Amino acid sequence: MRPRWSLSAIASTLSVATAFTMIVLASGFVVEPIANAAFPGQNGRVAYVTRVNEHRMISTVDATGGDPQPLIDLGSGRDAINPAWSWGGTEIAFAGQTSPDGPFAIYTANADGSGNPNQITTPPISDTDPTWEPAGGQIAFVWAHPDGSSRIFIVDLASLAVRARGSSQGTDPEGSTIAFLSKAFRPFPAPRTDADTTP
Repeated sequence: MRPRWSLSAIASTLSVATAFTMIVLASGFVVEPIANAAFPGQNGRVAYVTRVNEHRMISTVDATGGDPQPLIDLGSGRDAINPAWSWGGTEIAFAGQTSPDGPFAIYTANADGSGNPNQITTPPISDTDPTWEPAGGQIAFVWAHPDGSSRIFIVDLASLAVRARGSSQGTDPEGSTIAFLSKAFRPFPAPRTDADTTP
């Protein structure tokens, strides 16, 4: 049976988010905006992005906001952002810089911190915002195009084959559709002049 969201799960997640935010504020941690937090997977830990020296890394806390643990630190000059738990809670996907000040690629890592992160995409510009398919075999992500636009791509974790999907995202509980946000380009109208107005 595939996991589904329920009102109690949403309320529980919101209470964890509120507790986590209050504990972070009280503790004085420097934390990136809440949009960069991934709420509990099956292991009950919350992943979030924090700044260490001059780069960002991913850490976790338990569901009460306690027991902070570093999870992903790519080293000086290399940011790790956009944590996303696998549906089973055993892995985490994230966007990480491939070199100091370099482009972002999608990585996966063990949620317990063991082993090294695996780079699963090779971006021409940057790959960010990963999200797992519920079955765990694919990850959708945002691919930055050289013309400044973005598209949704999907990487198959068994073959590492990458294919285009659409234009920013989330998967439904069955994994059959992806919801995404698309900004259509609309040029601004030409400024009006006095000659454009009628008396």
